Amino acid sequence: MAMLGSPVLFALRMSRAVTASWLAAVIAAGLLYGSLAKSTGQAFASSGSLRRFTGTLTHVAERQVEPDPRGLGGRRPGCGTARRMAIHAA
Repeated sequence: MAMLGSPVLFALRMSRAVTASWLAAVIAAGLLYGSLAKSTGQAFASSGSLRRFTGTLTHVAERQVEPDPRGLGGRRPGCGTARRMAIHAA
């Protein structure tokens, strides 16, 4: 009966199960994502084609931040990441 003494305590009592469920779900999701990230990292490390793909993405990112060859400062015109990724993926 101590948890029914005020509306705030009553609300806390009523939300205990939901809060515990959310906490358990977040912990489970974190463990799942962590294990997937570990296995994905191992797959990337052992696959030559994935390594080449990530190297291409790295090269694209490095080219994107090159200075403007016209000396105007800023990035070169038309260096959109999505456009470059689409070109390299084709």
